Amino acid sequence: MALDTGSGLPYIACDKTCEHCGNHHDPYFKIGQSKTFEYIDCTHDLCYSSCVKPKESAKQRHTDAYPKKDENSKDDHENCVWKLRYVDQSSIEAIAGKDQFQFNTYPYLPPFTYQQNTTDPVSSEHSPHSSDSHRLPNVDIVFGCSQIEAKTIFRQLADGIMGLSIHPRSFVDQLFNHPDYDKVYFYSQSKCIIDEEQR
Repeated sequence: MALDTGSGLPYIACDKTCEHCGNHHDPYFKIGQSKTFEYIDCTHDLCYSSCVKPKESAKQRHTDAYPKKDENSKDDHENCVWKLRYVDQSSIEAIAGKDQFQFNTYPYLPPFTYQQNTTDPVSSEHSPHSSDSHRLPNVDIVFGCSQIEAKTIFRQLADGIMGLSIHPRSFVDQLFNHPDYDKVYFYSQSKCIIDEEQR
């Protein structure tokens, strides 16, 4: 994903939603292989966008991944669709969903745990508190699954954009509002966001 401090929309290319997506450096996110992914309902706090019924072709592709019908939802097959146009006139349409993110599984960084009664990170290699109960919690993040990419977004190697601006839907704001913000945000922001080949 490309980092963008000027926008607040996080999204990636997903295999079951893409109708017009480019050939990116990484393969599309395989929704069916995730046990925790689900599309968000149109009444979700982070939707506040257009809700549309999917086209028949798209509906056939990702009906199986829909969550069970919400009694407050207008239609169990309506999508929350995020749309954004950039300054260079490239644009994105994405179907919003959520999944769990984890921040301590990078092979070149030791996993960190947290001592009780403190938010100071301690390497698990040197910490007596290395049980799973002290590991960083998984975080539910709402993001878009690309449906239609245009211009630069279609041509770029990055498979999506991580919006980092001050916006309710941005990656940063979602972490900030997480109940374990003091642990998760500190650790995630201290990571080196760098390609392994550049190390």
